[in-house]
Amino acid sequence: MTSDAPRVFATTRWTLVFAAADLNSRGPREEFAKIYWFPLYAYARRRGEAPQVAEDAVQSFLGRLLNDDSLRGLSREGGRLRDFLRAGLDHELTDVFRASAAAKRRPTGGFVFPDGLSPEARLALEPADGRAPDRAFDRECARALLDATADRLQREFEGQLELFQHLLACLNGDPDRDTHRAAARRFGIEEGTLRNRVTAFRGRFRELFRQQVAATLDDSRRVEDEIRHLLAALAE
Repeated sequence: MTSDAPRVFATTRWTLVFAAADLNSRGPREEFAKIYWFPLYAYARRRGEAPQVAEDAVQSFLGRLLNDDSLRGLSREGGRLRDFLRAGLDHELTDVFRASAAAKRRPTGGFVFPDGLSPEARLALEPADGRAPDRAFDRECARALLDATADRLQREFEGQLELFQHLLACLNGDPDRDTHRAAARRFGIEEGTLRNRVTAFRGRFRELFRQQVAATLDDSRRVEDEIRHLLAALAE
């Protein structure tokens, strides 16, 4: 690395990447792949790549990141993990990759996608998106981080799945009074108590989402700007 190269990963605050870089830390590595495999695949497909090329590229890119020491030598790309990932996949999708992809041995049984759906099956569920691939990628990253936040929060409601699902449905607005009253009776609590739970749930969700976003940045002072950017991408 030349002396004027970007500072290496060790100086960043990408805590999710830092944890995933530990070859003995299976949980964070699986979480990393779970969050980002589909945004990367959808980005490649929206770039015009064939399904097999896109799948092989994502598999190769994530496999290289998570199964060797590549993450430990990671350099910053504008301070945002999503920028690094998009640039890395662009590199993976070069003519050199296309020429050699067919010769690469795939893992036994193929790539195991975290949610059980094949890439094309999941992409088929997505609405048509006429935006540029990089803008659509930002939206998918935002959705992936929201899903990861919900997964983390659900673990705090072990044995209370129905209550969690009700509170999750209240994130973007209160249910009508009759629905709220019926839910309170179903959970065996007072209406006011349930409303307080909704308020607390929203606060906890915001807190965990902020943590998820902060883990993808090199500077904690940029968290609010990144959150605004991601939410704007969702709203487009």
